[in-house]
Amino acid sequence: MPVKYIYIDIIWLDNLIMNFIILWASSKLSKYNTPLYRLLVSSLLGATYA
Repeated sequence: MPVKYIYIDIIWLDNLIMNFIILWASSKLSKYNTPLYRLLVSSLLGATYA
């Protein structure tokens, strides 16, 4: 049976990107102008927490 590897950096990066997309889309849909750095910091904290 082959061994499966899980790379934590890939999971973290994927989580970071998905958090950013969700936060960006919700800010656009609510028409609330959120600065880019706030979205990036929030995504970074969310990915690190997960």
